[in-house]
Amino acid sequence: MDSMEDTKQQVKPFSFAGTAAGYFSVWIVNILLTIVTLGIYSAWAKVRTNQYFYGHTQLDGSSFQYLATPMQILRGRIFACLALLAYLLADWISPIAGIAAIVILFAALPFIFVAAMSFRMRHTAYRGVTFAFKGDILQAYLILLLPTLLFFGAIFLTVWGVMPEEEGDQVSMVPMLIMLGVFLLAGLFTPLVEFFLYRYVTTGVRYGQSAFRFGAGHWDFYKIYAVAVGVFLLFGIVIGLMAGGINMAAGVEIGEGTTGAAGTGITLLMAVAGMVLYLWLFAYFKVARENLLYNNLQLEQGHYFESRLRVGYMMFLIFTNTLAVVVSLGLLLPWAKVRTAKYRASTLVLVAVADLNDFAAGEREQVRALGEEVDGVFDLEIGI
Repeated sequence: MDSMEDTKQQVKPFSFAGTAAGYFSVWIVNILLTIVTLGIYSAWAKVRTNQYFYGHTQLDGSSFQYLATPMQILRGRIFACLALLAYLLADWISPIAGIAAIVILFAALPFIFVAAMSFRMRHTAYRGVTFAFKGDILQAYLILLLPTLLFFGAIFLTVWGVMPEEEGDQVSMVPMLIMLGVFLLAGLFTPLVEFFLYRYVTTGVRYGQSAFRFGAGHWDFYKIYAVAVGVFLLFGIVIGLMAGGINMAAGVEIGEGTTGAAGTGITLLMAVAGMVLYLWLFAYFKVARENLLYNNLQLEQGHYFESRLRVGYMMFLIFTNTLAVVVSLGLLLPWAKVRTAKYRASTLVLVAVADLNDFAAGEREQVRALGEEVDGVFDLEIGI
């Protein structure tokens, strides 16, 4: 990006102007009306929630817009309910029909994913210019469905091979080792699949007619997982040494069972360590993925993003938000969501290489010139 570092660059920070009190008034009405209407109002609730968060997220003095209507959301919910009813009916008719229904629904998931992304982008706008999603359906099937089919296919064949042919036959250890190998391979290929998915989604998004570019490589995703595995192993070694220290302080010989105060101390240590490790892993993956995404995202014109989320503060945010929500029996959920939105927005900036007003105006003109239709062939929002 050295070629873009000139006097025209302008750093445009994101911000979130919503308040806990403001969102609480939206949230509580959504909850009450959804209950009273037996869930029907949830479509209106989703629109009101998205309009609040989009409308209070600002960039360069302008807010984002959420343009979907409740009836469009409701149609997606009805579609999901009908699909569930079709499966239940098929399963009631016969187990084979139930399995066939699951296969059909499973095969449709990449298509539904693309439709949902198309809906979400088409109904998101900034400065009068809507986004779009132009992801290829075939690529969606290759990225989303093929790895899943290979994994579950290998598991099924392995389990089938484990089953003894006759009663009394011993279970062979070979299929068990194969299954272990399948899980190891799945773990090794997970970062690669994640890379392809991130690249597919980001490069499929358009702002007006401008495409996004994703500059990260698959090794960047492997680094994220390598750090997580390294910290996990280091954490285990440290906890093991601390547990050994507790045993030594209690005078427990090697090989003897741990009981009494030493056993209680080790149990508490393991419980606290497990919670801390889980919290760190959750915050780390969230921060690492989001920073990797935005720090490698660029528009064709040269505008690019910078994200500065920090793992330590994200851990603090998740812990205090969870504690507040639990203690308040859920009433502080709006406060927690607004707090998180403020932090995420405060750590994200857009480095613009030209005036955003001119850029948006140019995109509006291109869209008008091409005469692109507003509605796609198949749009669906079912909460994917």
